[in-house]
Amino acid sequence: MAERDILTIAADKAKFWLLAIVDSSEDAIVSKDLNGIIQTWNAGAERIFEYTANEAIGKPITIIIPAELRQEETEILQRLRAGRGIDHFETVRVTKSGKRIHISLTVSPIRDAEGRIIGASKVARDISRRVMVERALHESQNRLRVAQAAAHIGTWECDPEIGFTFLSPELHEMFGTDPADPHHRKLWESRLHPEDAGKIFQNMGDSASTGSMEFEYRYYHPQKGLRWFFCRGRRFSENDLRLFGIVMDTTDRKKTEDRVRKSEEQFRALADSIVQLVWMAERDGHVVWYNRRWYEYTGTTPEQTAGWGWQSVHHAEWLPKVLERWKVALATGEPFEMEFPLRGADGVFRWFLTRAVPVRDEQGKVLRWFGTNTNVHEQREARKALQVSQQRLSDALAELTKTHDELEIRVKERTADLEHAEESLRALSGRLLQAQDEERRRIARELHDSAGQLLTALNMNLVPIQSEAEKLGPVCVRAVNESLELVEQLSKELRTISHLLHPPMLDEAGLEFALQWYVEGFAERSNIEVDFELAPDLGRLSRDAEIAIFRLVQESLTNIHRHAASPTASVRIFREGQEISVRISDQGKGMPAGHLNGRGLAQAGVGLQGMRERLRQLKGKLEIVSGPGGTTVQASLPAVPQLSAPAQAV
Repeated sequence: MAERDILTIAADKAKFWLLAIVDSSEDAIVSKDLNGIIQTWNAGAERIFEYTANEAIGKPITIIIPAELRQEETEILQRLRAGRGIDHFETVRVTKSGKRIHISLTVSPIRDAEGRIIGASKVARDISRRVMVERALHESQNRLRVAQAAAHIGTWECDPEIGFTFLSPELHEMFGTDPADPHHRKLWESRLHPEDAGKIFQNMGDSASTGSMEFEYRYYHPQKGLRWFFCRGRRFSENDLRLFGIVMDTTDRKKTEDRVRKSEEQFRALADSIVQLVWMAERDGHVVWYNRRWYEYTGTTPEQTAGWGWQSVHHAEWLPKVLERWKVALATGEPFEMEFPLRGADGVFRWFLTRAVPVRDEQGKVLRWFGTNTNVHEQREARKALQVSQQRLSDALAELTKTHDELEIRVKERTADLEHAEESLRALSGRLLQAQDEERRRIARELHDSAGQLLTALNMNLVPIQSEAEKLGPVCVRAVNESLELVEQLSKELRTISHLLHPPMLDEAGLEFALQWYVEGFAERSNIEVDFELAPDLGRLSRDAEIAIFRLVQESLTNIHRHAASPTASVRIFREGQEISVRISDQGKGMPAGHLNGRGLAQAGVGLQGMRERLRQLKGKLEIVSGPGGTTVQASLPAVPQLSAPAQAV
């Protein structure tokens, strides 16, 4: 009995310790039956899954399994019924608040006294922090690989004790080697530039004692051609002989440096070839470089003018002003521009235009200054000479202006005299035209009255003789008949000449009937077909206007008959607003070139000048255009109506 009590006490004590261990465990320890119903729930489970024991016991284990992972529980139960457990299965569970956590799950079957499986115990460890760390590490490694690839950097690790060298995938890609190839080192060595191989092996050998290496070398890549690599490595620690390092592809930097070097060489060659003095200064004004022309002109050495030594070639009177302006530019970053004298190697001061501009970085910060000195001495002397010349020119211009003004006055006076004379001439011309018309009228009247009466009398005297001529013989009869015919023809010619000189119809019936009579007679006499058109709304015009239009048509048709060799002619008279337009045209050979100006306009002849003068008296204008296809006479004059009854023909 005592032994049984001791065993019971020992069993209770073991059970107590087991319960204490379960309750104090940081892990969640849960038991469930084969239906997945929770039987026990320790403090660790409460802390991890946020359910209390009262809330969890009796509930299905699926309350902590996400919906998309519940198939896992089915598979776990199948394994348990088969008597198999699960060790360190990593999965995801969900807490009471809905938070998803990563756990490491171990599941073991629970057996009864007869060895039958009646349930399972689960130990779940929260590994969320570890998963986060591993994920961050993985992401960091990925970023490092991306950065290495972008920067063309590979890493390596070397253990001299075992002769093993590890190359990162990026480095294999840079070398064009295959990590699976056991002979990739020999392949790498075969691609080294022959001039650099010795240096590489020397540095690698020395690193065993120095604990570091650093060198640059050339390498022939099978696809990319010649590449430049920079290698740097160091020992992990004094007690660890392993070396860790990087290899960087510096080909682009080398090419850039080469371009910069060539650009600087070209710049210096250009700067040395131009006539200006060129220099560069630091941001504080400390001059660090001059071109060859500077030293040639000033006769100085680099040591004498470096920094602020340039002041030695400045004129003492101008130096304070130059320093003041230069310091302002340095303080503000504004461009510098100023003219001042510089002493040459011959001791003579000459004027230079100096400009300096700041060179800035991407943030706008001044890095250095670039300046030039341009010799403007001759230009300044030329400006002085020009100023003197300009003053002399100004004086001469003033005198010339005075003379011009005096001439202008005299020209105006002379112009007034000429205008007065022209007015007198025009008045005289008008009177002459009027006298000409009056004389035509008088001559026409004289021919009609005197000569016409004489011809009528002669005809009357010949008629009786004609009746008695048969008594005198056939010769007398023929002579008398011919005389009567001549008298009739002469009488007809006199009437025509009289009407052409001054058609009485113009005064009696008006312009339309006078022109109609004239055009029909002209066509009959000249055998030229004339297309005549006069606007029905023209009406009677002033006597002077009708005479001018009649004479214009008469003169134009006469010229067509004499000179144009045209089978047809056209006469158009019509109104255009407050003006009368007259257009006479033909399809003849045109006027001779000597009678035309450069635009095909006829120059004034005697007949044209008379027509133009008539129109000018009436404030009209005349234009004649001629070419190979014919000539057109275009006239226009104000439409002044007739103010009084037409004068009776006498």
